[in-house]
Amino acid sequence: AERAATRGDAPIVTGIVLVRGPVSPSRPFTFDELALGTDLFVLEPPAPGGALRNLTASAHQGPADVRDPAVRHDGERIAFAMRRSADEAHQIWEIAVDGSGLRQLTHDDERAPGGGHVANVQPTYGPDGRVYFVSTRTGHLADGMGQLDTEIWAVSPADGALERITHDPAPEATPVFFGVGKSYGTLAFTVLRTTPAGQHGVAFRMPLDHNKHYH
Repeated sequence: AERAATRGDAPIVTGIVLVRGPVSPSRPFTFDELALGTDLFVLEPPAPGGALRNLTASAHQGPADVRDPAVRHDGERIAFAMRRSADEAHQIWEIAVDGSGLRQLTHDDERAPGGGHVANVQPTYGPDGRVYFVSTRTGHLADGMGQLDTEIWAVSPADGALERITHDPAPEATPVFFGVGKSYGTLAFTVLRTTPAGQHGVAFRMPLDHNKHYH
């Protein structure tokens, strides 16, 4: 996964944020796989010969599973998911682009209340400054599926306050916000619906009104 880091008002790309290491399994809507040996890097400048800096080498003692980087709108901080061992859950973390200020945003146990492995993954920054992410932390099985349901949650980097955004027996994934135009501040995501004809991914959008807080 790669994300661009920018500075200032003009959209000038100053670096590329990427995860480097073994490619993790990519079965859709399955988030409990473990691919140890990955780290978060920044390539600056984003060109051949640019310096590649490892941002998360000091965040874990042994090999870790780092994935899903998301760069904040001002290009200063990065949210990502990390699982440091098979005995831990994937948690949401945040770090500055210069490698300082590492902090853990979610603190779930490895096992969900109803059984199964907890995964907090796919973070994205909302226009209100919170980090939105996909989580199996409720421990419920998804409708018509033998795996944990995923819901979209939001966490405040300032105080760790959590809010559940979706309440749906079908799993959600890939949250992202519209950043421009009349749909600015709208949350878009994918829902996996189970029908008699099989399972189908459907795109949804949710008009969260953050414009009154963010200009």
